[in-house]
Amino acid sequence: MGVAEEEIEAMEAAEADNSLIEIWPENLDSLRLFLGVMTQWRRDTSSGLPTGLDYAGVQAGLKMMRRHVSKRAFEDLQVLESAYVAETRKVAKADQDRQAEIARMGGAR
Repeated sequence: MGVAEEEIEAMEAAEADNSLIEIWPENLDSLRLFLGVMTQWRRDTSSGLPTGLDYAGVQAGLKMMRRHVSKRAFEDLQVLESAYVAETRKVAKADQDRQAEIARMGGAR
């Protein structure tokens, strides 16, 4: 199971934006944790969109990385997880709406 097409498009759009974001030092460890387990998504079987992290996979990944995670870092991971799922669904919905509009216009681009 690879990365869904919608996620790739969202990442490419974000990269093309060329805007920088500031990561506060106190959030860096949580961001690194999130990026380290980004492959451990549970996905909706029909849409392929992420529904949340597979915590067993996250735990296995952390064990392989020999990382201990504090309660705060795990809570931060859950916040990032929730935001990622919501944003991915928002992007997918916008894409569906755009495709529907194209279809209504007779397929013209």
